[in-house]
Amino acid sequence: MTVKAALEYWLVEYATDNRKNVDKHRLQFARHLHPYIGKYPLERTTKPQWLACFDRIRKGISNEQRAAPVAAGQVLQGAKQAPIYY
Repeated sequence: MTVKAALEYWLVEYATDNRKNVDKHRLQFARHLHPYIGKYPLERTTKPQWLACFDRIRKGISNEQRAAPVAAGQVLQGAKQAPIYY
């Protein structure tokens, strides 16, 4: 199972009924995680790969995106709620 598939499974099977901001989580995952680690098998991802994603959000990506430390925390919290975070 890929990271993207695992996050989507959590969104559909759990978050839809138990979280208020499901669409926000889905958009944040799509923007900040899927392009970088979404295609990788979940069991083969490493903490440094995850941390690089959160650092990219926190610091911003050159001119494409401004620094967003609050969004980094929100994505981290969302990922930690899904049963995939290491």
